[in-house]
Amino acid sequence: MNLTPRPPAAAQPAVGATPVTPPDRLVIDTAEMTRLLTQGKAQHLSRIVHSFARHNGHWWLDNTTEWLRITDQDYTARLDELADQ
Repeated sequence: MNLTPRPPAAAQPAVGATPVTPPDRLVIDTAEMTRLLTQGKAQHLSRIVHSFARHNGHWWLDNTTEWLRITDQDYTARLDELADQ
């Protein structure tokens, strides 16, 4: 049984609509990140490293079942440096 509250029906995206990631969101499920990567709205750290992705101005870490937003500024800066290489 799923006890997670759902947003009001008016706030739910229409069927087939592309979900928008709110800037304060900390978790994205794997299916959504896969769509974002496929649509070019997110990019992996490199052609080889797929455990990190950049989306919506933030870095995300693949945690197998979901992607977690990296909030540490030093870690984010290091990922930016690696991505630029």
